[in-house]
Amino acid sequence: MTPPFPVTDHGDGRRFFNPPGWRQAPGFSSLPRWWWQRLTGRSGVPWPRLDPVAPSPPPPAAVPDGHVAASYIGQATFLLQLPGLTVLTDPVFAR
Repeated sequence: MTPPFPVTDHGDGRRFFNPPGWRQAPGFSSLPRWWWQRLTGRSGVPWPRLDPVAPSPPPPAAVPDGHVAASYIGQATFLLQLPGLTVLTDPVFAR
């Protein structure tokens, strides 16, 4: 019988796993402690200070011939504007 997916260093063809030497995720038994730390505010690690991000200017209403405008939306999403064409890239909808 053929395995459902190819054999790699992260899977044996039937299940996925972290290769030896990689940090393993904590088990279910650590959940109550994590939960208690969040409820009591005693997580031991302070939340990092976030630097304010200045807003970007809005994309142009129109792009002249021979030009392209690329606006960063977030993560891996961009708004590309060409004369007569607007494209929104979003890897969630890509293969």
